[in-house]
Amino acid sequence: FSTVVSAVEEGRTIYNNILKSITYLLTGNLSELAFVFFTSLLNMPNPFFPTQILWINLVTDGIPALALASDNRDVNILSKKPRHPNSPILSNGRLTFIATVGLILSFFLLFIFSTLLENGSSETLARTIVFNALIFSHMVLAFIVRGRLIFRLNKFLILGVLFTIILQAVITFNPFFQNIFRLGF
Repeated sequence: FSTVVSAVEEGRTIYNNILKSITYLLTGNLSELAFVFFTSLLNMPNPFFPTQILWINLVTDGIPALALASDNRDVNILSKKPRHPNSPILSNGRLTFIATVGLILSFFLLFIFSTLLENGSSETLARTIVFNALIFSHMVLAFIVRGRLIFRLNKFLILGVLFTIILQAVITFNPFFQNIFRLGF
């Protein structure tokens, strides 16, 4: 009997972690896509170069998503009702969260980008700031998606976020990488 209980607990944990990863990835990618779409719709300069888009996808879709997929077990997981086997992975509530947070994030980035350009900042500076704001906002998003578990330690997620921030600082401030990613102040 204890083996069955352990198996149910592990299965629910895996399912919840998959939900967190999917929610994080879809929210982040929606924010990126909507931001680029709105900038082109408003006839603004292209906010990202291809190398920047590749970097964004590499660091935001990699380590944080894997850390969420291997997140800690919720201690109250067995006290919750079982889910219906035919219930969709993306429920209405989850879709609402993805759309709301993704669009809010894209509007936030759009506001920063347009404000910088309207105030006479160079396109390079505006791209650099928005590029960094997007990466950092995705790191915060990884913790938000954890929900109630935000206060429980996930070493892999914390180390992954710190590693990503260090890498982001290196490419932002190192002249060699600034040249590759077309960044600058």
